[in-house]
Amino acid sequence: MSQVRWNIRFSSVANQDKYRIPRGEAAAFRNAIAVLYDGPQPPGVRPIPNTVNSFEYTRNGYLISFEALVEIQTNRVIYFDWLGAD
Repeated sequence: MSQVRWNIRFSSVANQDKYRIPRGEAAAFRNAIAVLYDGPQPPGVRPIPNTVNSFEYTRNGYLISFEALVEIQTNRVIYFDWLGAD
């Protein structure tokens, strides 16, 4: 039995910001986001205080904040920031 893949969407702000990532960093960013295809529980995930269904995690030097839209199996990236190498 195969696992259902989730969709990944970006808020308008996150979508604009992803095009500002330097080419050399694009692969690291793609890999950091790709774990969201497996669902809303990537390694190291933690809830964002005072929110509902919003979480954050750090991977490949990026802090990624997202909203889990469980009803439509979609993780919506709402914010990300480069923190530096892990």
